[in-house]
Amino acid sequence: MESYISVTAHSITKNWKIVKYIITTELMDERHTSINLKDKLVDIMKEWEIDTKTICIVHDNAVNIKNAVTAMAPNIKSRTCFAHSLQLCVNKGLEENEIKQILITASSIVSHFKHSTVAIKALQVVQKKLKMPEKILIQSVKTRWNSIYAMVERLIESRQCISIVLNDRNFTTRSTAISLELSESKWELLEQLVKVLKPFDLVTKVMSSATTPTISTVHPILKSIAQHYLTPNESDLHKIKILKETLSQEFKARFFSQMHNFIMHRLNYEESSVNDSINQPSSMVSALDILFPQNDSGEDVNQQNELEKYLKENCINKNACPLTWLAENSKRYPMISKLAKKYLCIPSTSNPSKRAFSTAGNIITSKRNCLAGETVKWLIFLSHNAKL
Repeated sequence: MESYISVTAHSITKNWKIVKYIITTELMDERHTSINLKDKLVDIMKEWEIDTKTICIVHDNAVNIKNAVTAMAPNIKSRTCFAHSLQLCVNKGLEENEIKQILITASSIVSHFKHSTVAIKALQVVQKKLKMPEKILIQSVKTRWNSIYAMVERLIESRQCISIVLNDRNFTTRSTAISLELSESKWELLEQLVKVLKPFDLVTKVMSSATTPTISTVHPILKSIAQHYLTPNESDLHKIKILKETLSQEFKARFFSQMHNFIMHRLNYEESSVNDSINQPSSMVSALDILFPQNDSGEDVNQQNELEKYLKENCINKNACPLTWLAENSKRYPMISKLAKKYLCIPSTSNPSKRAFSTAGNIITSKRNCLAGETVKWLIFLSHNAKL
């Protein structure tokens, strides 16, 4: 079976703007083993002459791609897609039995209206009669992030109209109405569920940008969600409290513990590098070597060094762009600005490359199914880079 593999490259230009400058899509008919994936990625990067410029590859949580990118270390770092990991946390919380059963019923309600022309027409008539927006119901899709949130939110918006149609025997049989019935307590649970899921929907949209820096926002957003949205309230239903606790545990396991382990690893690595350099001088310069320059006697050039000054700065406005701030303060923090240009271009999610697949689906239609792979590749390339 042939499938596609896509690479998206980002960089920060001299005027401090993130540019998505390459998207290429290749046909891959080999098995998707980690070795084959690694070889294909290396070939693509060499073809586009970015093999020596790539510092990180962002990917989903599939084992084969994680192993493929990890095998490319130490020159290229591996980073799992933040949005995908976030969705895995949400899915884990929604596995609670009562919530799961309510969502199954909610999905059945949507399916009923999707597959019954009588019911959908009746719903439209009721919406017009009540002077409500004529919105269609949204079905959740397992592979589509936040679709459960979208489904439940639309059901709550249309609750009154849905109830009228389901209770009218001219449009809905008694047995069908009973099977799709949601009690008042279940509707209340759905309303609280939407409030919990809304921040995750917003986060996914914000972090999926391909033209603004997102990697620097990951940690602050995680802390904010854990502090403001996952702390149980007295008004929360028991199942919602359990959901929040589950999500908090998933956060610690998938994000916070990984951050701690990564920081400890880097600290140990840098410490060993410094010790080795004492006995064996090397031309390799680490980030800490740059941030903590020393004179010939081995003493810090300035006790109040650049990093310490930077950490004492007041936090910028949450809506401000960190690249703009660093550009304006590059003379005060020349070394940190240099590092920012290198690392802030890393996207926090793999969504930009996933959009290449959507583009491919729009190009390879039923009437254009004989396009050669090479032609498809360049059509996708042109589609994504036409505005550059």
